[in-house]
Amino acid sequence: MEQRNPMLEVQMFGGFSIAGDGAALNEESIRSEMMTKLFIYILCHRQKEITVQELAEVLWEEDESDNPAGALKNLMYRLRTLIKKTWGRNDFILTGRGAYIWNQDIPVSLDIETFEKSIKQAGKHKDPVCRIGLYNEAVTLYKGEFLPKFASEYWVASQAAYYHTTYLGAVKSLAILLESEGRYSEMASSVNKAIQIDNLDESLHCCFIRALMAQDNYKQALEHYQTTEKTLYDYLGVTPSEELRALYETIIKKTHRHERDITAVQSELMEDRTNGAFLCEYGAFQRIYRLQARQGERMGISIFLLLATISADDFPQKDEIRKEMIRDAMVHLEDVLRSSLRSGDPVAQYSSTQYVALLPTCQYETAKMVAGRIEKSFWGNYKNTHIRLRFDLDELHYE
Repeated sequence: MEQRNPMLEVQMFGGFSIAGDGAALNEESIRSEMMTKLFIYILCHRQKEITVQELAEVLWEEDESDNPAGALKNLMYRLRTLIKKTWGRNDFILTGRGAYIWNQDIPVSLDIETFEKSIKQAGKHKDPVCRIGLYNEAVTLYKGEFLPKFASEYWVASQAAYYHTTYLGAVKSLAILLESEGRYSEMASSVNKAIQIDNLDESLHCCFIRALMAQDNYKQALEHYQTTEKTLYDYLGVTPSEELRALYETIIKKTHRHERDITAVQSELMEDRTNGAFLCEYGAFQRIYRLQARQGERMGISIFLLLATISADDFPQKDEIRKEMIRDAMVHLEDVLRSSLRSGDPVAQYSSTQYVALLPTCQYETAKMVAGRIEKSFWGNYKNTHIRLRFDLDELHYE
């Protein structure tokens, strides 16, 4: 009786698993990173013979094994035993002369290959509906980073970066198509899933905000803009791009396009009363700065700009511990600024390590006292000796 060859479905996005013919294996059930790595590499290169030397170099770093050929032979035996126990046969991987090859009679479907194929087909199609379907198929397959458990492997890292970039490109192409077809809810859903995977890609946030605005959901669009602005400050130390700022301006204009009576306008303008300084996004702070600079010039009063900077010089720039300490210190600094300044003093985050504040109707000596009060309050209940806090003061320039 001829043996039936099972169709094996392999997932590599978000983690490794293989299933077919009523049986399955994954990283947990294999219970050996080396066996999993060997299985994955053979599946990814199943169209060719893989030499013992190539597999040994992939599995063991230099000098990690005294006898890599023997170790590989033992590992292959264990993998074949596991495959036989799972599928009742051990001919999935065949032995050649100084090499191994996947049995070409055993059909395999890899999510990474279907992903690439769908994106390539979408790029060639002219029908927008077909293109949307193919892009949807591709982005649905991307359930997370390529083989995250093996991210430190050199061949995995380069592939993971490639698939991640390809995924983001597919989502953006899909978003443009959905936008042109007026399918804004689908556009928002698809882009939002991508943001959960990579929340530092600014163009994704622009797509999401456009989708919300197209559905007249300006309240959520504004909230998302504000969250995005803070995220970009905290993790990249950058201000929003012109495209993102233009969307913000559009939101503000669109939310005030209907005539309303003065009571309704005042009700909308009235803030929720909170104690302390007036915390706002940097775009609003810029407008307040320019307004107060004009008022100061006209009325002949002094207004000072306060710049507070957090640093951790004991650690390298790219050190994750340093970044985490600075984020924690910035949260504390925001609380201190809010409670230490007057209710009319505007405060905004300027970068991932800096806050700016305006001190209206204030002389230089008074401004120095304010900075001293903030510093005392900051260190009052914050004891991280690696953190530094510096203040700079400058009078507003009216030119």
